[in-house]
This record gives sequence, C-alpha cells and structure tokens, in this order.
Amino acid sequence: NNAVIEIDQKKRFSSQELTVDLDKHILISEEPVSAKIVADSENVLLSSDPIYINSQKFRMEKEKKTIQFREKVNLIQNDLSIRCHSLNLTENGMLVDSQPKGLAVIGFTNEKKMVVLRGQKIDVFADKKMIVIDGKASIGDGDNRISGKKLQIYFGDNDKIDRIAGAGDIRFKRKDIQIESAKVNWDYLKEIVFFEELKQVKKKATGSITGKRLKLDLKTNTMTGISNSDERTETIME
Repeated sequence: NNAVIEIDQKKRFSSQELTVDLDKHILISEEPVSAKIVADSENVLLSSDPIYINSQKFRMEKEKKTIQFREKVNLIQNDLSIRCHSLNLTENGMLVDSQPKGLAVIGFTNEKKMVVLRGQKIDVFADKKMIVIDGKASIGDGDNRISGKKLQIYFGDNDKIDRIAGAGDIRFKRKDIQIESAKVNWDYLKEIVFFEELKQVKKKATGSITGKRLKLDLKTNTMTGISNSDERTETIME
C-alpha cells in the first residue's frame, strides 16, 4: 500500500504499487506516483537541486536511461514548474507533451522575469542549449507575448535566454501593439525583434508601417519598416 524504492541515493519513488522487472531493469507504476530525483545531467532548465514530480503513471528503463511520467504530470524545482500530460527525462534533456486538445506549460525565471512557455510539444536539448516548441507555441515574459506554429529558444553560456526564433503564423503582442508575420528573429539580450514577410501591424492611434521586414526596438520603443529600396522609422510608443 505504500511502496518506496530508492536508487543510488539520487532517485526515490513512492506509490501504492511499484513493479520491478529485474531482467530488463525496468521500474513501473500504474498508480499515482511521487518522485524525488537529482538529475544525472543538468540542462538549460534543470539544475543539480532535487526535482519533485507527481503523476498518475510512471516508467523507468535503465538501459535506455529514460524516466517517463504520464497523466497529470507536475514538476517543481525551485522556480521551475512544468504541467503536462507526458514528461520524458533523458540524458540529452527532456520531452514535454500535452494531450491532443491541451497544452503543456513550462514556467521559469530568466533575469528576474517569469517566462511561460506553452505548446503541444516542448523539447529541451541539453547539448544544444535550446528549447523547441511545436504546435500552438507561445512564449510570454510579462511585457511581451509571441506565438506561432513553431518557436525556438537559444540559451547562452550562462543558461539565460539569448535569442528566440520562429516560423508560421507569428503573432507578437506588446501593450497595444500587435504584429503579424511569417518569421521572427528576436535578439533577447539586445531587445530587438526582426519580423520577416510582414503581414500586419496594429497600433492604436498611429499610422501604418509598410515593408517586407520590420524592426522593433523594445528599448527605444521605435519600429522601422524596411523595404527593398528604403527604410522608414516611426516612433509608436511613449
């Protein structure tokens, strides 16, 4: 009724029932499980501190070096939180999946800002220092929100966000501004956003901006519409 298994003093699992396959080195639970884990390797989100995870089902395979949590998954580590349908922890990072009609959610702090990621599938790559969000992807940091079919986050050596790129039905919102484009490249450190194949720019009480490309400077609050032959700058926020 209260099974507990501890492995290498780094992994502790508790559930009403735990099944161990000694030949295949597999640990399984089809009952709600609570886990406390110290990750074998860190990535851009996970540190060496203990990770606390709850889920309805669980499977660990030693040979594949994977740990999978399924159904109503909740992960907490310091300021990091994950809510999803399925979570796979691997040597190279982790894969976060949602239900067909739902979204997986990851929240973490970046330079004192809370950043929230949403998507149908979120891949965290430890070796590449990047996160890929596929399907109904969005990133919000309180001041800005960007969404699209696919978004990629690149991290620097200090594991802080360096750049964000995306493609497919890009929508960027900031206060009363809304920009739509096919592609985006956001220099997160310099606070400059480039939009490619511009579709639409909306801003209350201001004129329109045309051009194939648009540059938005978040520090100076200026937009620059860029065409093939000229460049026009217009201040749009006070």
